[in-house]
Amino acid sequence: MAPTPLPLEKWQRNQIFESIRAASLEPRDFDLIIDTPEVRLWLKGSPSVFTITTDAHPYRGSYRVGDGAVSLYESGGWKTITQRLDRWLAEVKRDVDTPDLWAGLQREAAMIGATSTETIANTPFTQDEQTEIATKLREQAASVKQAYPLSEAQAKELDEKIEFGGVSPNPRKFRPPWWVRWGASSARSMLHLTPASTP
Repeated sequence: MAPTPLPLEKWQRNQIFESIRAASLEPRDFDLIIDTPEVRLWLKGSPSVFTITTDAHPYRGSYRVGDGAVSLYESGGWKTITQRLDRWLAEVKRDVDTPDLWAGLQREAAMIGATSTETIANTPFTQDEQTEIATKLREQAASVKQAYPLSEAQAKELDEKIEFGGVSPNPRKFRPPWWVRWGASSARSMLHLTPASTP
């Protein structure tokens, strides 16, 4: 006779909630789907999922992190389940925090391709365009400072290039394609930054 499926109790669901927080992730970014006998913890907008089958003794299930393969597991009890869940959440956190450099490169290429088909008048920048370019460049610089542990010298160099260097828009100059496509450029390229080059 097959075991009777047991739904997760409130304290077990709460423990999953607290485990997500302990991994420095947001519970609101997850869905806990209880479809007895299977319970699924799903990271929204991601293939990452952790499943528990409650009609098996010991517990069994599967998990996946990002684009990785699905792995199966068998666990003796709830305590072992939570330990395995904690490891999965740690891997999910690492996957979420890891940028997809190739995807970013493809997005930049797509943006350049889109702007290259536009007809651009060879006229000086307007005041509104100057303001928009300066604002966007500062936003890019702020994003780089958050994403990369820049040294004081690198941060200063980036600020100088934004405000005073050759990358600053000159209202007397005509608009070359590089400036028209500024949105496809990243401020990190001004310092030739890669993960390996940061201090």
